[in-house]
Amino acid sequence: MYSEKVIEHFMCPQNAYSMPDADAAIATSSMTTVLAKGKTLDEALEISEEDIIHALDGLPDNKVHCSNLGVSALRNAINNYLNRMEWSY
Repeated sequence: MYSEKVIEHFMCPQNAYSMPDADAAIATSSMTTVLAKGKTLDEALEISEEDIIHALDGLPDNKVHCSNLGVSALRNAINNYLNRMEWSY
């Protein structure tokens, strides 16, 4: 049902810190950070839900929506950063 990569990122999430009651979208969020690391902000903004699914070697149909959470959080974080930088000038 789940690929080895999904299980690996669920069991040992990358670039994650302790969060109480974390149980949603762990593998997809982990893979999002792996794909974003080392990219420019513009390149990171281009990461898609399909990129996450592909990098995890697929997801069950009922879990595809989880890939939206990581991408959405990444885009929101980048946009928040850019807005703060704009206000700091």
